[in-house]
Amino acid sequence: MATSIAGLRDLQPDVVVGSAFAGSSGYQEMRRGEWQEHVDGALERLLG
Repeated sequence: MATSIAGLRDLQPDVVVGSAFAGSSGYQEMRRGEWQEHVDGALERLLG
């Protein structure tokens, strides 16, 4: 799973649409480099 998540780091999306969300919106606009921060955070939580 970690390898699959790390592969997402190469993407540079402008907008990310969640398939499940809480709150008023199911999407988030991304600034340059913000996506990689989210991916890194997910990897840290996964790998501990």
